[in-house]
Amino acid sequence: MSESNSYRNSLSAQQSGNSAGVHFVMHELELGIMFCEMASSAGTADNAERSEARARRSLGSALHHVASLFLSTDERAEFNEKEWQVRGLLAALVRA
Repeated sequence: MSESNSYRNSLSAQQSGNSAGVHFVMHELELGIMFCEMASSAGTADNAERSEARARRSLGSALHHVASLFLSTDERAEFNEKEWQVRGLLAALVRA
């Protein structure tokens, strides 16, 4: 394999991994939103606390993993929007 092909294969693998990582962090934030919504409509305090804890874990996971990714401008904007949505929903749960 030539050096050029090796470089292209390496770059392609890196881009694929980054793309998968971007999808993962976005999914984590979407889960955080879902868990916040579940917490706000939970029938018992225990269920609400569990859902809120899961939302916090999802947010923490997304923030941890995004640090190693290269996000495009659009991806960064989407990430920031979802991050602040989760943070806002969590803040509303604390106030409730």
